[in-house]
Amino acid sequence: MGMENRTHFGVDKSKCIKCGKCMNTCSGMVLQAGPDGYPQMKEFERFGWRGCWRCQHCLAVCPTGAISIFDKKPEDSLPKPPGQMGCYMESLITNRRSCRRFLDKNVESSVISSMLKAMEAAPTGGNAQGV
Repeated sequence: MGMENRTHFGVDKSKCIKCGKCMNTCSGMVLQAGPDGYPQMKEFERFGWRGCWRCQHCLAVCPTGAISIFDKKPEDSLPKPPGQMGCYMESLITNRRSCRRFLDKNVESSVISSMLKAMEAAPTGGNAQGV
């Protein structure tokens, strides 16, 4: 059995709108458009580098709930926190996604400075402030 079969990756073609979000968010870059335009998983040798990372981002970002993976189905997933909750941190945590595809352009120095300033306030173990 190939590794791609072990993921149990599936697409509900009645729901999929072929937007490409699942393919664009795939950290392992193992999702591609098939001949019919629907996402499919490429064969890969191992999980991790150059394979599926098991991150399930493809399932999480699908706007129509068409993707399932590792026997996890969108209808069984937790919904996003409601906007009126007033808890920005919970929304950040529950909707967190890693990005490993970057634009080939420079980031404004003011954006980098702002990020570094915010990171200065991050808690450290025992308030050691070793960073």
